[in-house]
Amino acid sequence: MTRSWDQADFFAVPLLTGDYGIGQIVETRDCPEGSVFVALSLRRGPSATLPALLTLDEIVALLFVTTDHLSDGTWPIPGFDTLPATETLLPFRTALRRAAAADPPGSAVIEPAIVEAFLNACHGLLDWDFFPDRMLFDRMLLKQGTRPAAAVVGRPPP
Repeated sequence: MTRSWDQADFFAVPLLTGDYGIGQIVETRDCPEGSVFVALSLRRGPSATLPALLTLDEIVALLFVTTDHLSDGTWPIPGFDTLPATETLLPFRTALRRAAAADPPGSAVIEPAIVEAFLNACHGLLDWDFFPDRMLFDRMLLKQGTRPAAAVVGRPPP
């Protein structure tokens, strides 16, 4: 069953601890096909809890993300609220131009599994640099060079 979602909806991304990271759909129109523009935050909590309005300080990434996990219910949608003033951080039109110029086409759109890994790494639950492209999460950050305090880099294997 396909679930509906819309601009300003919060969504909950499962974390390895059983709780959820929180994101919000910022834009649904004019996005690359099959994607939405989202804000990812450092907040975490139970999925059924409607989070309070996100503040700009809590947002760690603004990304185009495929809609798979929103539509299939993997990412619960507890409700909606006013959007943060993301245009002051990264204008949507600028991000859209970057996505359109991406090489290869579509590479600016992030898959849900990468979003889940990114939020887990933001909370220190996965190594920040565990992907073969060790700078992947650094490039996803809204403010380059400002890793979350909980991020763990280069943890030795068990």
